[in-house]
Amino acid sequence: MISVTIARKGAKAKKFDAVKVFNDYYEKELTLQKEKEAKNSLVKKEKIIILNQAKLSGIKSKSGLITKVISSKNVKKPTIGSSYRDWETDRKSTRLNSSHLKLSRMPSSA
Repeated sequence: MISVTIARKGAKAKKFDAVKVFNDYYEKELTLQKEKEAKNSLVKKEKIIILNQAKLSGIKSKSGLITKVISSKNVKKPTIGSSYRDWETDRKSTRLNSSHLKLSRMPSSA
């Protein structure tokens, strides 16, 4: 945008300073953006520290993959050769079967 021409008619319009309003708006936006970047930077640094700690205390496999158990629950773990369905315990069916009730539609005249 090269230039803007503002036609000022009326007392309030003549008092309106568009340049000041736009400058104030963008200065405020810039300040908010810098604050947000500062917060994100701190969170990123914290996450890097947590990740590095997990790497140090994790278990390294033969392939070089490092794993760490974050929460341990009494869950049946998969075994070699098993499929996802073999060890899945709380699967709920999403297919319609005879246990689903049929819904009836209201007549259009109602």
